[in-house]
Amino acid sequence: MATMAAASTTAQTAASTTAPTAAPTASATTALATTALNTDEASGDEGSITLSFSLNRTFSSDLLDTTSTAFTALESEVLSDLNTVYKAAFPSSFSRSRITGFSSGSVVVGSQLVFTSTSSVPQTSNVESALRNSSTLIIVSSTISATASTTATTAAASTPMTTTSISTSTLESTSAAQTSLASTLTVTGAVSVTTQSPASPAQTSMASTLTVTGKCYEAIH
Repeated sequence: MATMAAASTTAQTAASTTAPTAAPTASATTALATTALNTDEASGDEGSITLSFSLNRTFSSDLLDTTSTAFTALESEVLSDLNTVYKAAFPSSFSRSRITGFSSGSVVVGSQLVFTSTSSVPQTSNVESALRNSSTLIIVSSTISATASTTATTAAASTPMTTTSISTSTLESTSAAQTSLASTLTVTGAVSVTTQSPASPAQTSMASTLTVTGKCYEAIH
């Protein structure tokens, strides 16, 4: 009996000194910190494509509110899918995606795909096929539409101003020649038409009908 009692006491002591397995804490279950997605618009030298498609889901009005739980949840889901699809399809050029809005029909997704440069933007047909073939979302395939977005700044061409002096006296008052010159001459720049005083009818006609891009000055001598 003494031996049995001693064994029991030893077992109880061993059990009491064995620490129980700790339940996972909230911090332990979140091993990786959540990093906010970059959803900035394309800027600088970045290129972009506008992408829209319909999800086979029922639309609700709270998807119009960018602060609603429904909007942020669907935004996160779609962005995750788009980033996965296009990073795999265009690993060297794809940067990020962003949602521009949701609308009715079933749920129409408006989005923008951003690429590292304007020269690295892929063909829209390749963008459409990548989403059609690789997305895990339930998309109405026929609604997928990609459009290249280009931002081009074209400087206005600057035409230097020139001055052309025309003296009708060189025509020796040949009325027919003066009239012909007046009706056919086209000059770009500032034109100075010099006539004699009193001006002949042909000279007056020349000064009044000369076609000029710029300014026309008539000096009577």
